[in-house]
Amino acid sequence: MSPRPGLSQERVIDAAVDVVNEHGLQALTLARVAERLGVRTPSLYNHVAGLDDVRQRRTVRAVDLLGQRLQRAAVGRAGADALHAMADAYRRFRLHHPGPAGAPLPFSPCSTALLIPRTSGHVIAAAPRPEPRHPGRPETKVPGRPRRCAVAR
Repeated sequence: MSPRPGLSQERVIDAAVDVVNEHGLQALTLARVAERLGVRTPSLYNHVAGLDDVRQRRTVRAVDLLGQRLQRAAVGRAGADALHAMADAYRRFRLHHPGPAGAPLPFSPCSTALLIPRTSGHVIAAAPRPEPRHPGRPETKVPGRPRRCAVAR
């Protein structure tokens, strides 16, 4: 089946961002995105792999946009002045983009760290990996407790 003319992955993600901004992350479904675009749901599969793919791409777009805003805020500043400018830019971003910014990232801290390279040139830092409670002793996996990721500091 060939892709529908005028429909693209970018338009699908644009529609998904609009749905989240208007109705929240829980309301994001392929049926709603398709309805917004005026197509049938199966048509979306020519451009995205499924709902998880749409959610991930929406999140990456939000991270990219936030990174651009933080970078612009920090340019030409240093120290506390840069930090305050970035905090203000983040607050404004959250106020004007409640859907993408306010929606939780659907990733673990480990896979969220994979988004950091997408923001190269932007001012975004990964959180440092927590120190083990008992240095030199291997971590034990506790059922129901998230695994620590091996993201380098």
